[in-house]
Amino acid sequence: MTVYGFHRQVVCYVTRTTEAGEELLVLDRSDGAAGPPSAVRSAPAGVILPFEGIEDAAVREVREQTGLKELTYVGQVGHHETGPEAEDGPRMVNYVHLLSPSDGDRAWEYAEASSVTGQRDEEGRIAICRWEPLPLRFPLADGQAMFLDEIPA
Repeated sequence: MTVYGFHRQVVCYVTRTTEAGEELLVLDRSDGAAGPPSAVRSAPAGVILPFEGIEDAAVREVREQTGLKELTYVGQVGHHETGPEAEDGPRMVNYVHLLSPSDGDRAWEYAEASSVTGQRDEEGRIAICRWEPLPLRFPLADGQAMFLDEIPA
């Protein structure tokens, strides 16, 4: 969605605390085609809808992409803007921190929901969701780890 010429987006750092320490929710995505999921690892992220606040967008995007519902919004940890010369055009990306309960599966597959219908898309993209220990040993797509160090320990 474009507001005042900017695409507004949110990147969600979802963490949980276990006996082993802090973990970050990471997604590998598939387009529904046969074969292994993409090697692209990312945090849940997406567009902020018109007149939607950052907190509401973050909770919605995590729910649509992973199925997680019991989330606590902690706050914004940073933001990054690109100008009209950028490949994707001007955008403002807000990086936020959310907490998830420490119980639950370590990894799961989820048919991502549509932000338009709110329904799971069994024919479309599948997210392979998993908890990874912090600090991460690999990069996240599109430089998403930009503000990962800003998460309170």
